[in-house]
Amino acid sequence: MQTIQSSSEPDLTTEEGRRAHLVAALDEEVELLEGLRRIFAAQRDALRSGDPMALDDGVFSATRVMRTMEEARRRRRRLTMSLLGSDLEFDELDTVLTGSRNRPVRLARERVRAAAAQLRSEVGMLQRILKVALQDNRVHLETLLGDGVHRVTSDAAYGTGDPRTASSGVVVDRTA
Repeated sequence: MQTIQSSSEPDLTTEEGRRAHLVAALDEEVELLEGLRRIFAAQRDALRSGDPMALDDGVFSATRVMRTMEEARRRRRRLTMSLLGSDLEFDELDTVLTGSRNRPVRLARERVRAAAAQLRSEVGMLQRILKVALQDNRVHLETLLGDGVHRVTSDAAYGTGDPRTASSGVVVDRTA
């Protein structure tokens, strides 16, 4: 049985073809990293606007992209093994793939690094926003439930009683 190869696909039986496939695999990783960064940026916007559906959709989308990313990395590792005969770490590619004929691979690797750096920046920003949002929610709940500094008491002279001896004073507005 003979495999028919399209003319646009590089030939995996040649070193040049394997190198071209490796560049394509690295570019696929760049697209996935950029897609993940866009998802996290949308998550940030959803947090800002208070849209829980968009947050939920973002979690689902991010999970799907990360699974695809795992597949892309496995593909890259197979291609690296095919091209070099051993499975190298991503950072080791530069030391092995030297010379002008490997320049496209090195450039593709740099594109992956740049996309990963942008994603790290977006994730860091989202983490800071989430941390503040969680802290704000905690303070709000402590105030509502009487566990914070602004404890609500049931003493007749509101605010003058000792919070340690005051009866539980949770105030809930059931009309809202």
